Amino acid sequence: KDQFPTCVSRTKRSRRSTKEPKYWCTSCGEGFGEKYDWKRHEVVYQEWTETYHCDNCDKVYHLDKDFIHHHQKSHRCRTCAEKQHLELARRKRKGRTGWGCGFCTKYHSDWTERCNHIAWHFEKNGDTMEKWKHSRVILSLLQQPYIWQEWMRLLDAKQETNPNFGWKKQKTGRAEGYPDSDRPPHLQDLLEFFEPGQDAAPIVKLAYNLGHRS
Repeated sequence: KDQFPTCVSRTKRSRRSTKEPKYWCTSCGEGFGEKYDWKRHEVVYQEWTETYHCDNCDKVYHLDKDFIHHHQKSHRCRTCAEKQHLELARRKRKGRTGWGCGFCTKYHSDWTERCNHIAWHFEKNGDTMEKWKHSRVILSLLQQPYIWQEWMRLLDAKQETNPNFGWKKQKTGRAEGYPDSDRPPHLQDLLEFFEPGQDAAPIVKLAYNLGHRS
């Protein structure tokens, strides 16, 4: 198995629910009939908070069941069944600090509030992923404190009238598996994992260069 298969790269399974999709994963687009299943999917495949490191090789997994499967199959481990190795292998993972809405450019620093907000778009507004725009996600993330101040400072320095911006997901969307994989972060990653104390200027400059439309 892949060590860090997010929902974007993992093999898609056929839908087992007969319910018409009402919620959609904002990363891979998979549909769900129930809010709980949708939230669980996004947490498991995009927002996991722990990793499991094999002490017999260099494999790392973000699902406990995948780690146990690997340890039992590859290393014939019997104590995995007693959860001893699971606890020893558990590591805390760096999580995102912010999320953007691709429907309305709303920024959230709290995961639960973010999910409730996106659910409102699905439930009350009747929005589907056809209306979700990557450029709105980036614009949302640019609104977070420190980043926004630097962004406005840069725009003031450019002295442009009504500048136009648009970002391509292929170039600026999440790098698959980051930060656990060896892939360098894309613009969305840099914005989502930004923490106070970091230098916002290089990120803002990158956002401008990749998104500015003449």
